[in-house]
Amino acid sequence: MPGTPAKYPRPLPVENAGLAKGNRILSSRWRQFRGGAANNHGQGAATANIIETVTMVRTPAGVRSMKLFWPLLILFQIWLASEISFRAFDAAHVSYRHAELVAALTAQEEHPSPETQAAVQNEIHLAGRHVMHQQLAQCGVLFVFFLALDVVFFYAMKNRRYKSPRV
Repeated sequence: MPGTPAKYPRPLPVENAGLAKGNRILSSRWRQFRGGAANNHGQGAATANIIETVTMVRTPAGVRSMKLFWPLLILFQIWLASEISFRAFDAAHVSYRHAELVAALTAQEEHPSPETQAAVQNEIHLAGRHVMHQQLAQCGVLFVFFLALDVVFFYAMKNRRYKSPRV
């Protein structure tokens, strides 16, 4: 009937919504909300139609790839920080308690016994703990640095301005 408003206004078709080619609306959800079946009382059905129509549009492939980019970038940065920081332990090149380690090794060489063996193992264990703490601190600093770079890059990408090329 002309002049009477529709009870449930129909959302714009995809062609008129200004969406890029290739975006589709999920058909089952579209049919569910097209007739206003979501609200039995008739209140807010138009809002439900509009909200569901907007949220039912599939994201373009470029947006999906950018959403996948950030977790992959962070995983790569965790891997890179750990590869840079965690090197193989070499007790001969550790300068932590070097005099004590040399004394324990010479005692083990001159008088082999379970006590001197335990002293050598204790010194190697202390050197290993020291190196591990250094490596964890270095990995943490690298990861915080990478995360700060991510935040700066993300902020720059969100707020960049497009300038028209000069002709």
